[in-house]
Amino acid sequence: MKQNKSTKVDLKNETPADAKPVLPAVFLSTGHKIEFEIGQTVYLKMDNEQHGRMVTGISLRPNRSVTYCLAFGTTETWHYGIEIDDERDIVKATTG
Repeated sequence: MKQNKSTKVDLKNETPADAKPVLPAVFLSTGHKIEFEIGQTVYLKMDNEQHGRMVTGISLRPNRSVTYCLAFGTTETWHYGIEIDDERDIVKATTG
């Protein structure tokens, strides 16, 4: 009996020698680190009232820094990631 040799390649188990490593979604090939996504609700760390804001834009700067456009009502402001948190500071919100 003749054995049928399959030419199929199982892509799940095969890795070509020239394959590049897959970077996490938060790192771009330019070196920018994206911490927040468009549409995500975030809070400004220095906002005593801890109003929720929506990320509406992301700007990549030449020095690998990232700024985020945050909307609160009809106002949009730009902030660095260090100013933003994705969790509300309950203590700050209740003590003002």
